[in-house]
Amino acid sequence: MLDELLAQTYRHLSERQLAFAPLLPDDDRPTAIRTEAMAQWCEGFLHGLVSRAQGEELRKRLAAEPLSDIIKDMLQITRATVGEEAGDGADEEAYAELLEYLRVAVQLAYEELAQLRGSATGQPPGNPDILH
Repeated sequence: MLDELLAQTYRHLSERQLAFAPLLPDDDRPTAIRTEAMAQWCEGFLHGLVSRAQGEELRKRLAAEPLSDIIKDMLQITRATVGEEAGDGADEEAYAELLEYLRVAVQLAYEELAQLRGSATGQPPGNPDILH
């Protein structure tokens, strides 16, 4: 199941059709639960960016725009919560906007790091070594 999830995520990102969506609870779940899951997802994504031994080129890319802005924004999202007065629709609207931002930001990060993925694996840019 995880192999299929990896393959599907890779396809969505590599096809550049903005089909990527983070794996989060369904929309029928309460906004507070989905917001907490989104915060945890961002935390995991950020961990993944830096969990591998970082070469100088990766450090430079992560410190430069647009990746530095994406990292700062995701750090803010890791602290996201639902207001006490939930139910007026504002939290749901904010959640939807953050979700759309994440979809685009992850696609942009994927594209910004394409060359580094290729040079790190000795494969053409964009091909994760797990799939080969």
